[in-house]
Formats: sequence, structure tokens, C-alpha cells
Amino acid sequence: ACKKQVVEPINTPFKESEAHRKETFQNGDIIFQTSTSAQSKAIQLATHSKYSHMGMILEKDGSWYVLEAVQPVKYTPIEEWVDRGEKDAYVVKRLQNSQELLDSIAIEGLKKEGAKYLGKDYDLQFAWSDEKIYCSELVWKMYKAVLGVELGALEELQDFDLSHPMVQRLQAQTIQFTDSSFKSFLLNVQAADSLAYNAAGMPTAIDLNAN
Repeated sequence: ACKKQVVEPINTPFKESEAHRKETFQNGDIIFQTSTSAQSKAIQLATHSKYSHMGMILEKDGSWYVLEAVQPVKYTPIEEWVDRGEKDAYVVKRLQNSQELLDSIAIEGLKKEGAKYLGKDYDLQFAWSDEKIYCSELVWKMYKAVLGVELGALEELQDFDLSHPMVQRLQAQTIQFTDSSFKSFLLNVQAADSLAYNAAGMPTAIDLNAN
């Protein structure tokens, strides 16, 4: 049966040497940032999260990249990805049992699964089909397909805070939302804080402002 997995944060400055980063990052790590996009603040308000964008860290040809759902889905060099975020701030999280789950076969599986989405358009409606895709949907579906891991429970539109005018404007711009078709609103961004709690319930998430 599928079960929800807990991820733990890694406090890793991106300005350190490439050699040090190679020792610190792992394939399958999940990286979060506060985006500078126009919809970022609305996403934060709706989800009550510090974060508004995310991707998966994967190694290609000896260098680290972030596989992300932007326009279109693509691999972005990690330094470039970080530079796009607010104040170059970030948090990296990892499945607590990653050493058991993420063997070479699983990592190759993640890369192959991610390749299926390369070039797909960004989903401005935040729907749950595979025709278009948004950032946390991409990571969630990759882990689910390859490992059967659910990083968080899917939530309906009404589960989020839609009271702020900025959120309402975003909702109006994505008029195709319906309660029946809507499955997740940047699920993993919203769930990131709770996923970063350890078994004892102590918070381990890193504040973006601390970097």
C-alpha cells in the first residue's frame, strides 16, 4: 500500500564549491523557493506557505539540475534556478528513508518518468491531467509513479484560503477551476512545512529568511 513519506531539510548554501555540492545533493531531492512570478504571492496566501515553487534535483552529465514545471517543463541548471528565486533563498528536502528507496534503479526510474513530461506546457489552471502540468504536480506524480510514494494528500479547492483579493483574482484568471476537476493547488508547496516535521512532531523546516 502507498504511504505518505516524510522529507527532511538540508541546509546547503548554493554559493559553495561544485565539489561540495556534489557531496551534499542527492538525486530525488526536492527543492523549494519563493518565486518572483506574478502569481507567487497569491499562491502563498492561498496555501499559507513560505514557498511558491519547487522542483526535483537530478544529476545530468556530472552536473546538478532542477527538473521543474515552468513554460515548458525542462531541466534548469541549479545555480540558474536559485538565482530566479526571491533573495536566492531556498530549502532542500529529502525522504527520510531515501537511502533505502532511492537506489540506482529508482533514480533511473525518476529520470525516465520525468522525461515523459519534458516540453509539456505549464498548467495555468492547476488541473490534475497530464496534458499540462505545474510544479508540485510534477514532483508528486514522479514519486507516485516510480516508488508508490505519496508526498501529501490531495486537497480540494475549498480546502485553501481563498479570502484574499489577490487569490480571488488568480482564481478569476483561471476560470476553468471546478470542484470536481480540481485536485490540488500547488499541493507540495502547501504541504512542505508539515512534511518537514520529524516523528516527534518537532519542526525541522528551514526558514527561507535564514539563508
